[in-house]
Amino acid sequence: MKALPQSLLTQLSETKGVKFSKAKKEKLCLLEFQAGSAALQLFQTETVNLDPLLQAVWSGLPVGLGVVPHAAQMAPILLECGSIISAYAPLRRNHFALGLPAPAVPLLPALPPPIFYHHATHAVTKVLERISTPGPALPTLDQLAHGTYLCHVSYFFANAQALVPVFRVAPAPAPAPAPAPAVDEEEEDDEEEE
Repeated sequence: MKALPQSLLTQLSETKGVKFSKAKKEKLCLLEFQAGSAALQLFQTETVNLDPLLQAVWSGLPVGLGVVPHAAQMAPILLECGSIISAYAPLRRNHFALGLPAPAVPLLPALPPPIFYHHATHAVTKVLERISTPGPALPTLDQLAHGTYLCHVSYFFANAQALVPVFRVAPAPAPAPAPAPAVDEEEEDDEEEE
């Protein structure tokens, strides 16, 4: 497991959209990102060659954002999020670049421990996308409304833990069928007369 470069930690500590915590004598720091922030985009760009551990965690709803699901849904939500993290772990950085399909996600019997990812390319992008738009194979996640808080994905590095909130994104609605062309009544009368 690699460490986040000190230069990146310094940049992140000066960027809006991340809460940066570090005890004075501790070597570990905690990064709590806001969804869609410039800090999260920087993290996603700069960590693609690192090897984190990932885990879905329930860290509580980020202040003022989204809808909190009922507490009874927490375990099934985390199980489905953990199943996605597990299914994506064997992939390598060029999987999606080659146009290969997203993997099937078998539902695990229990929430997995942190899972190792070799390079974070898809760990910081595709995993978050799949959790937020899971599809019908993951019924607990799929039934939740747009904007519902699902989990935080926790990225563990040698010197830091990064928490990224994930919210449900409803799929784009199917386009409405094109209306049938209007038929001019006079044209119909003309056709009947012939």
